[in-house]
Amino acid sequence: MNPSLNEITLFYLTDLEKIPALQQIQIDKHLSIPTADPNYVLQPMTMEEFQDPVVLWQNVIQTIHGEPAIYMDDPHGWYLGYRNNELIGSCASLKKAHKTAWLGYYYVQEQFRGKGYGKLMFETILKNDYKMGIENHTLICLDSLVPMYNSIGFQAYTYDVIFQSNLENSLISKINILPLTMSPQLFNSLVDYDKNIQYGLDRKNFLNLWLNKKETHVIIAMKHDKIVGYNVISDFKYPNDNNIVNQRMAPLYADDAKIAESLIVAGLQLKSKPLMYIDADGSNPEAIKLIHKLGSFTQIAQLARMSFPKIPEYYDTSKVFSPTFYGNGP
Repeated sequence: MNPSLNEITLFYLTDLEKIPALQQIQIDKHLSIPTADPNYVLQPMTMEEFQDPVVLWQNVIQTIHGEPAIYMDDPHGWYLGYRNNELIGSCASLKKAHKTAWLGYYYVQEQFRGKGYGKLMFETILKNDYKMGIENHTLICLDSLVPMYNSIGFQAYTYDVIFQSNLENSLISKINILPLTMSPQLFNSLVDYDKNIQYGLDRKNFLNLWLNKKETHVIIAMKHDKIVGYNVISDFKYPNDNNIVNQRMAPLYADDAKIAESLIVAGLQLKSKPLMYIDADGSNPEAIKLIHKLGSFTQIAQLARMSFPKIPEYYDTSKVFSPTFYGNGP
């Protein structure tokens, strides 16, 4: 395949350590949120707590080396629940554009399940968010859990389709990728491109860590010195892979399906693990069609995206060919 596709050139970014320094974030642990139970409070989670292996919700984090970046998606949106100073569980409410927050990483320690502590944590976060001006909440879940979330007012509005590729059996044509040194100017251009897809949400701190984590490859597509797409390949553990480290493309954004196809082909060339994962938002039919077209991917799962109290009106995924996290915005 020609390295230029309709004047599109692909670049593999090098020297990612040249990304500008991370902006410092202060978390006030004294800003606890009371619940209806006087002995049960929610406390903001610090970066140090987020990275502590004792915090059990990390069991659901599949992206290797990515914990600090995931935290920086919204450092003020992570909570630990304590009752009489004993850790009950955790939940995240990550603020997005259009007065929306995404609920996830919901975890209750096994010995406290069935006692209403998880539900109380969930309800407390919703009420606190509404006080802060959040008008809508989204989440993602297995199809089997849709009726349960329906019972508390959530509605399914689309779905994520997860695909798996056996790279050793992939028969995809080669494409040339040129090296390009990262610079502060290039990083800022990438942040601006990402911001447009995120409906104006600035993810500079998140991208600072996400692009610069270990075993990560970043490919950008450019046309006349302007970014028109990018693909990030990271180490990844899928729950059914017996703790084997594979890889995942996320996020994969592109101005159109042709550019996305070239970015996927380039990403597969940089594989270093047996399997590659990619998931697509079901509301972007071009993404689903493209992944099927490539012929090397098999659909292995489907997850429902749900929203409360209303369906997002701004939802545009025409440039989202693989979101950053399952269900967590674009």
